[in-house]
Amino acid sequence: MNYLEDIQKFVDDFEKHIEEMDIDQAIARIHISKYHFYRLFKAVVGLSIYDYIKKRRLTRAAECIIQSQDDILTIAMKYGFLSQEVFTRNFKKMFGITPGRLRKEPYYKIPNQLKPINTDSIILEVKALNGQVRVSEKIETLSVKLIGICRYSHDGNISTITPVIESFLQQVDQITNRKNDVLYRVCFDLGLTNEMATYEELVAVEVTDTSIVPEGMITKEIHNAKAVTFTHKGRLFQDEVGRVLNTYDFICYYRMPLLKAKLTNEFIIERYGAEFIGPYDDKSKMEISFSIT
Repeated sequence: MNYLEDIQKFVDDFEKHIEEMDIDQAIARIHISKYHFYRLFKAVVGLSIYDYIKKRRLTRAAECIIQSQDDILTIAMKYGFLSQEVFTRNFKKMFGITPGRLRKEPYYKIPNQLKPINTDSIILEVKALNGQVRVSEKIETLSVKLIGICRYSHDGNISTITPVIESFLQQVDQITNRKNDVLYRVCFDLGLTNEMATYEELVAVEVTDTSIVPEGMITKEIHNAKAVTFTHKGRLFQDEVGRVLNTYDFICYYRMPLLKAKLTNEFIIERYGAEFIGPYDDKSKMEISFSIT
């Protein structure tokens, strides 16, 4: 499955219906998980879907102001802005000039215009750099029994995972039937709220059976699930501000676009074993598995 082709289909669809398009229906037409499409789109394009659409509509509106005699309120409504005030505020923020002034100065060179995305150049870049990145992948079948602590979370909450892991590690000795010391972080029930990835987040260890579960913990079993597993070699964070999301963006940009498998919303699994020395160590290794069909 070529996700860059899917991104191009979405962009082409949007350009044909730029004045009014149902994003969910457009994504449904290319038969892809909305959760993964939003993440892949942002990693590849560098903008969220919402920001891309807004900037493209503002660019087309600017062209319309110069090329037509339509009044500014009509143009604002045409491109999805419910009031001239909102339109003017967004227009000035992007271009540094108000719509009214642009109408009076049609030869003004408008900065920051956003051209439609063409993924051909991205495909060439991905192919060119694919062999140089420090990530490898494999297709495998996963079966695992886990016990751990669970919470509802989202990508904006990623910085709080460290205290959750520390809390779990203080309780891990209560799990008497654990199989090894590999630490798992499992995200499931994947969803999307206002372009923010949401999920149930389980921090756990693998066990031989789930007959004994400490108070406050839960079990999760995965049976014969097909997955694509990426092995990340090197540091996860570049500095104290960095987050593991940098790793996901890296994978989404350099590896997933040309992935020959279809991602599902069943789970994302991170595995931290003996080769994981720490998030800032260049010798660290960890695995990230995405469920696929």
